[in-house]
Amino acid sequence: MAASGAGSAMPTQKLGPFFLSPGVTRGNALVFFFAALLSIGLFTFLNTIQPYILTEHLGLPDAVQGRVSGNLLLWQELVILVLVGPFGALSDRIGRRAVYMAGFFLIGLGYGLYPFASTVNELIAYRVVFAIGAAAVTAMLATVLADYPQERSRGKFVAVAYMLNGIGVLIFAIFLARLPAWFAGFAPDARAAGQYSLLIVAAIAIIGALVLRGLRGGVPEAARNTDSMVSLLMQGMAAGKNARISLAYGTAFVSRGDLAVVGTFLLLWAVQTGIAQGATTAEATKNAGILFAIVQGSALLWAPIFGTLADKLDRVTLTAVAMLLAGVGYGLMATTSNPIGTAAIPLAIMLGIGQMSAILASQTLIGQEAPEARRGSVLGVYSFFGALGILFVAVVGGRLFDTWTPAAPFILVAVGNILLGLWALAARIIGTTPAAQPAQLDS
Repeated sequence: MAASGAGSAMPTQKLGPFFLSPGVTRGNALVFFFAALLSIGLFTFLNTIQPYILTEHLGLPDAVQGRVSGNLLLWQELVILVLVGPFGALSDRIGRRAVYMAGFFLIGLGYGLYPFASTVNELIAYRVVFAIGAAAVTAMLATVLADYPQERSRGKFVAVAYMLNGIGVLIFAIFLARLPAWFAGFAPDARAAGQYSLLIVAAIAIIGALVLRGLRGGVPEAARNTDSMVSLLMQGMAAGKNARISLAYGTAFVSRGDLAVVGTFLLLWAVQTGIAQGATTAEATKNAGILFAIVQGSALLWAPIFGTLADKLDRVTLTAVAMLLAGVGYGLMATTSNPIGTAAIPLAIMLGIGQMSAILASQTLIGQEAPEARRGSVLGVYSFFGALGILFVAVVGGRLFDTWTPAAPFILVAVGNILLGLWALAARIIGTTPAAQPAQLDS
């Protein structure tokens, strides 16, 4: 048992190298890590399986799949855009656990409905159900991640959480992406194989919701208030007057857009390339999952290195380094004409390093700067800007994918990352005052 946190009579605990915030138990932290393992995997698997659904369930030609994928992502992100801020503010009123559990239940319902769509409009309707759950989970993943660690070990805690995100994505990409091909051996047809696959994922989400009962209940003491949700949302927006928080909001816009490119357009590009080279849809989906696993595997291995660095550097400096790395990673991937070829493997590795760097720097910066009393609201607005970034990539990237080149979304986000890196460099040169200095806390 560690000493009590400064200014609080509540006991603090330590889990391995992680110093936990007052009132957070080791069990709470372990349940959160379990949620981190599932959250991003559940988000991205729908994109992994989507080319299969579009081809085998709806019979759509390749020529329109980029546009349809972009539109589906557009509807999803519009819903998230509208709801993620209110869900963050709601968690400041009723607690993180209730919102998190509801999000997992709705994601499970969305997965259960998705493979039974017979038209694009039905697919959009079921994607909206999924998106409501994703909005809640997105807001709570960021908020609980900011709540649970003390500042001295925030970088390492965030790194482990995102490592678990990566492991979860690998599990979904390597193993669950094989389900349609596996079920094809005894299912009546390809459509049934897709239905069986997504029902299994739906069950995983529902089980996850039940496990989340082990998160810390109630509202953190410092966040307890009687303000209306509108007032809380306005306070979250007003927090952007802090130069570091506004930078963090900008990094959310860009780094979440990065994830959309990898989760949607890299997979679609890989599947279409595989089919063009003579593979079946199931085989191409499996091979796309392998490419995705290479990206996420490199991100996974990089996370502890970058997380350790995050607890030693000023976090604006860290953000500048991260965004420039991401710009290089996405820019290099845009140079290939065959994303599933052997020559693309080093590019995929660099892409994973850049992606993870941007995500960790963004989350570590906002976790340090968000005021505890309005953390749910600030993190809700942070997630709002992340959803806005995905929305931008979905609208612009989807159309450029079909009309220009499949590499277009990668060019788009490479430019965005470089611009954010320059913003962070400018902020560092001008000088901003951090909420805490991680290097001092580690001493």
